[in-house]
Amino acid sequence: MNKIHKAICHSGFVIALIAASICCTKPMQESSPNRVSFIIGPKSLVMELPVHFNDSVTANLIFDTGGTIFELDSSFCIAHPAIMHSSPDAILPTGTAWSKGSSALASAYYSAAMTIRVGETNLLFNRMNVWDWKGTMCDCSDGLFHIPQNDTTHIWELNFEHNYIEIHSDSNFVMPENCQTFPLTRDPLSRVYVDLPLQVTFSDGDTLTLNRRFLIDTGMHWDVVLISGVPEFDFFNSRQDAVWVQEPYYFRRFIVNATLSNQVQLDSLRIHTADFPTSMPGQYLIGLNFLKRFNVYFDLKNKQLGLLPIKSFQRIFNPLSKRFHMSSNMNKQGKFIIDKIADYDENYCKKAGLKEGDEIIAVNGKDIKTCTTEEKKELLLQDTLMYDINRQGKRLKIKVIVDRSENFEL
Repeated sequence: MNKIHKAICHSGFVIALIAASICCTKPMQESSPNRVSFIIGPKSLVMELPVHFNDSVTANLIFDTGGTIFELDSSFCIAHPAIMHSSPDAILPTGTAWSKGSSALASAYYSAAMTIRVGETNLLFNRMNVWDWKGTMCDCSDGLFHIPQNDTTHIWELNFEHNYIEIHSDSNFVMPENCQTFPLTRDPLSRVYVDLPLQVTFSDGDTLTLNRRFLIDTGMHWDVVLISGVPEFDFFNSRQDAVWVQEPYYFRRFIVNATLSNQVQLDSLRIHTADFPTSMPGQYLIGLNFLKRFNVYFDLKNKQLGLLPIKSFQRIFNPLSKRFHMSSNMNKQGKFIIDKIADYDENYCKKAGLKEGDEIIAVNGKDIKTCTTEEKKELLLQDTLMYDINRQGKRLKIKVIVDRSENFEL
């Protein structure tokens, strides 16, 4: 789902943990037949809601405005063969936009129309992927849907005050009082973008204006993400107040205050910067922790986004988020190379002397190439890690003392 994120960040000796556990937001009681409650999934960390294929088949799907194709889990389709009306047109590679390049995962691609119902509104999708969604992306949902490309008239309300989605007809809808509107655009694959003026203030008083076009991505829980290559990136890289985080990718995170349109104050906004290669279609993104400060209205006919500030804001936390220290990847020669060392003084990997470009041969005497999953889990529990390193042909032993007491604010 652009997304949540099966791509793995290798921490030192290529260990991955995919799980999450946060408290679900309790949905409100539905008071309208066209109003559908959602939860913030404890594993997915994004919006999950029931959608219907007919009167007897209901799926729990993730709603992702950054998505471009309707996706279903293959086991769900096997359990409900009546919803499938044709054979696939092709078998295609699939994956996540958070990684660069093609994926070895295969999906069955369908060009035949698929209709689902959200509340009382029928939605028609002209493209669909069926693949091992549960085994690859998120076992807590049956797939993913987005705003269909052919929908050019409805107003999609994401009500974060009471946790429901309602799809309104354009014939009788009026934007709420005190709702600010901003220009909304869509690309040919149905992704939605909004032009937002943000004034950012850092803890030392420095300010930065982000008057940009942002991809709206409800498939990620972060507030704001900037991808490498944007003009502001050098400014962020020069700052010393970044917190390096891993969840599961590595980011530099900045906690700032911001003002939207010189009117709405956004306290403790998190800006994440990503300098690793991705195939994301936009370089400026806003996610759920930005949107959850408002009730949000996608006015597709008038091409505007309405944002109505709300009093209650509950941040989505990923409890597996942790300090990032270093990552390694296997190169084309089958060698595990350290490709990133987090550049902050307290980083115990950096203090120990590990460097980017080092080849990892073994950790605590265990060959990294033959180390089992259980052995890697055991290494995670060790307070001392002895790395056997090949550095430009020279064999080195580097002892890393793991600091279990390092401070980290979610």
